[in-house]
Amino acid sequence: MATNRITIPDFQLANPAHANAVVTFYAVDGAGARADTLVTLYDGSTGTGTLANPHTLDSSGKFRVPVYIEAPTIARIGSTSLGSYETGIIGTTGVQSANAAAVSAAAASASANAAANSERGAVNSAATASGHATAAGRSASAASTYAAAASNSARAAAASAASITLPDAPVDGQVPQWDDATGAYVGLPVGNGPHALGQRDATGVLPRATLAVLALDADAEAAAGMRYICDTRGGTFTLTLPAAPADGDVLEVLDAHDSFATHPLILARNGHTIVGTAEDLVCDLARAAFALVHAGGDWRLV
Repeated sequence: MATNRITIPDFQLANPAHANAVVTFYAVDGAGARADTLVTLYDGSTGTGTLANPHTLDSSGKFRVPVYIEAPTIARIGSTSLGSYETGIIGTTGVQSANAAAVSAAAASASANAAANSERGAVNSAATASGHATAAGRSASAASTYAAAASNSARAAAASAASITLPDAPVDGQVPQWDDATGAYVGLPVGNGPHALGQRDATGVLPRATLAVLALDADAEAAAGMRYICDTRGGTFTLTLPAAPADGDVLEVLDAHDSFATHPLILARNGHTIVGTAEDLVCDLARAAFALVHAGGDWRLV
């Protein structure tokens, strides 16, 4: 298990729907599941100062102070508007293995990684953490709805500030959108293939680090800037990493149906190392969700 101390970025949990939520951080057992033991939260990258666990988020759904951990962690988030759910594994860096423990130690959470594969098909660039795909996906849908309402019209912004009634019968692959004509939220269809939500104001389209989403169930060639929702229920397959990536290129991988433990996903290194090791990465942890960032000929797990 890694002992490097890292900070948990705000983007892994930050969401207006998490305002003042209480987050409890648990240790991870050898099988990659949540243990009953609470981890120690530190107030700095060095030293012995600790923070309270559970930890209460601020009114924006962010940490009030930087929070550091030095062991793989699963967070349980209690939120009045979304109910309670768990993230995937928030991992410390520097661990490489071809088994479930390695993915457990290195894979990032997703409250927004899993957010990208929610039952509402929402994409939220601010949420790249993983875990409970359905609950985190609803978080991302809510966050995207707030942003769209604020940029589309003052009326929608006022509605989101007061109360929001989402559609009674949501359809898979749709994202809620405010409709001025009806004065209600309706489903916004999202087409097949890679897609991402955007945002614009009077000056034009706003730049966002949103990854395009693509569902896979067979061998494929990966590309930077993509979020791959992988379904291995039909059997193991290989996702080949880019042959000529640039420094800073990012891609994400998520287990769509908790099937990696039964049918692992293989990440073929394609001439580059993965966390410094010249071996393909075998992802065999159920509910795994993580990002890879390329730097200096090496893919780093985030």
